[in-house]
Amino acid sequence: MTKWLDIAWEQEQSDVEEIAGPAANATIINYFAGVDRPDVKSDEIAWCAAFYFWCLKRAGADLTPIPKAERLLAYSATRFGTRIPEPRVGCGCIMKRTGGHHVTFVTKWTKTTITGVGGNQSNKVCEATFKRTADMVFIWPEIVTQKQVDQVSDIAATAKTIQADIAKTGISNTTNQLLPSLPDALPPHEQLAHSASALKSSLQTGFDFATFSYSKIWFVVAALSAYWVLRIAWNSNWIRKWRHEDAATGVQPLPVPVTEMEGAV
Repeated sequence: MTKWLDIAWEQEQSDVEEIAGPAANATIINYFAGVDRPDVKSDEIAWCAAFYFWCLKRAGADLTPIPKAERLLAYSATRFGTRIPEPRVGCGCIMKRTGGHHVTFVTKWTKTTITGVGGNQSNKVCEATFKRTADMVFIWPEIVTQKQVDQVSDIAATAKTIQADIAKTGISNTTNQLLPSLPDALPPHEQLAHSASALKSSLQTGFDFATFSYSKIWFVVAALSAYWVLRIAWNSNWIRKWRHEDAATGVQPLPVPVTEMEGAV
């Protein structure tokens, strides 16, 4: 479960509800203040977006991309995070309602319904079920960076290993690995003269090794290529296994970052 969803559930357990009349629930007013809208003093103002962004901010999200004037608008949630094609536990769901939009955190779903915990649902923080419609927008609130993916994703790390292995299967690369590069410069001649016998022995050993390497080069290249291909297949199998485990256990995959939310409502 995501941190922001944990926070939403905590609020749901706190029985946060509007107060009828001119008085206002201090907790709801705190949602407004928490998203930099301390000017709002009434719980009669639509506050589903305030609750949504308040939970995200408490979870550590930086709301800077959303102008303060727009943090009380549910459709603003479509511009904070990554759009995903299907619902996931913890994602935001933005839907049309009479006179505007509503946003909630998805907790479960069927083919015909979406259930979410959110603010201003029956005038309180609660879990509610909505009819599923084609124009609903699902947003993963986190803005995922490539650095984060590389740091936390076993799949991404293994994929990078596979990419490196593929590069190593090239004959030129393999040859470079077998034969060490020459030094930039030889030592001064005084040192060479001082250790001539050792140098001769070293050169002979190096010559013998080079002769052996070149005589066996194609066998070694073939063996190394087979090794890299087998390792690529092995790592690919692990990626498939991890993806199946993610799907079976409900672990949320990291979505690909996007820069524009096409079709957002």
